[in-house]
Amino acid sequence: MATAALEHDFKLKGRVARVVPGRLFYVEASDRVFAVKLNTLLIREKDGKTRRYRGEPFRALGLKVGTTVTVQNSRDETQVVLDLAEAQPKRGLSSFVF
Repeated sequence: MATAALEHDFKLKGRVARVVPGRLFYVEASDRVFAVKLNTLLIREKDGKTRRYRGEPFRALGLKVGTTVTVQNSRDETQVVLDLAEAQPKRGLSSFVF
């Protein structure tokens, strides 16, 4: 999987394409794939507070392969903010009520 470089001052909406536990995850957006290292990740909670990623499983954050997320870099290009307020889970048949 070829990855694109993270540009400075960008914001994109994409989907979680792959997770490598304990190391990084990939976000696919606009025909590009971005690799995000977990040690540079900041989490913006739904209440607007921002914190460092603490190593909890992505499922505990509501993230899994296919989830739509917004990723943006901060002023320090070594940090990436993952905005959970805008995260949308991938919907399967089990999420619909008949």
